[in-house]
Amino acid sequence: LFGDYNLLRGADRRSLATGPRAEGPALLVRPEDFVVGPADGGLPGTVRAVRFLGSYYELEIVLPEHTVRARAGTAAFTPGDAVGVTLAAGAGWELG
Repeated sequence: LFGDYNLLRGADRRSLATGPRAEGPALLVRPEDFVVGPADGGLPGTVRAVRFLGSYYELEIVLPEHTVRARAGTAAFTPGDAVGVTLAAGAGWELG
């Protein structure tokens, strides 16, 4: 409840949310609930920054309408990389 989150609205929210979560005006997503992979899967984005924070890497990713923070367990990404972003199953809280 008290950790970091990303607030998504508009087309980015509609692209990432599925099922009943796709109906509300906004979605809260924790950084660890994003799944970052190859550019050919998911919502397209570009890695803007990578920070090593001890047990994980924090990625700053520019999506079409938002910039979000996501977490990765390895140093697989560098600034400028094209990526695809999806949500882990059941991730996110709908705001209505």
